[in-house]
Formats: sequence, structure tokens, C-alpha cells
Amino acid sequence: PLSTAQENFEARELHATHLGRLCPIETPEGTNIGLRKNLALLCKISQDSDNQEVVKQLKSIGLNVVV
Repeated sequence: PLSTAQENFEARELHATHLGRLCPIETPEGTNIGLRKNLALLCKISQDSDNQEVVKQLKSIGLNVVV
């Protein structure tokens, strides 16, 4: 777990999986830097999605399942 006792700049770094999901700019300054994440402005949350359908769509665009 990350501590709020001191700033953690590594927590603010972006990962490729954040693209389109988390806002890279919207984060508090000070000791909470990078600890609070906000959804990207155009992020869309899906509900009740079929996992097998997601895997099927990913395979259709050429991605492979890694176990």
C-alpha cells in the first residue's frame, strides 16, 4: 500500500493500460499525488459484459490469450 505520509511520484507515472481509462492530468498535489485516480473524460463503463465475447473480439483483431 502507498503511504500518504510522503509524496510518491512513481504513483503518478502512467502505464499503457491507463490510456482512455484514467485521466493522466487530474490528480491532487501534495501527499495524495498519484493516490487518487480519476476516470478519463470520455471513459465508458460497461456493465454485465460477457467475458467470452470480449475474448472473441480481442482474438478477432489479432490478439492472443496469454496465461
